[in-house]
Amino acid sequence: MHDRDLTIPAVPAQNVGTLTREEYLEYDVELDQYRADMAAEAPQLSIVRAVIANLRSDQPWRDAAACRGKNPSTLVPEKGVSTRGAKEICATCVVIEPCLEYALGDPSSKGVWAGTSEKERKRLREARRRTH
Repeated sequence: MHDRDLTIPAVPAQNVGTLTREEYLEYDVELDQYRADMAAEAPQLSIVRAVIANLRSDQPWRDAAACRGKNPSTLVPEKGVSTRGAKEICATCVVIEPCLEYALGDPSSKGVWAGTSEKERKRLREARRRTH
């Protein structure tokens, strides 16, 4: 994710009815920029939301996962960003086996799971298919 401030531009409630035309136009420009920034972030945000939703599911092993509570952008790095940080977290995890089985069973899983990238899991799935 980018380090841009993606907070919605605010107008104090007591000033809403007293904005001058210039103040309103300035706010409108800030709001348009906010919307443009959010649109640029949307693909990455949707992946992060999916990871968070997965972490909230009914997989009991997740409570012991080393990644629990970690920054989702570390676990789902943007394209071209190193997965090293996420893999270092996974290397300390006590539930790496069930995590890997879960990720292999869910081809839509994004980011690093059980110390494996999406490409690595794809190769593992293909290898399993060939041997079964």
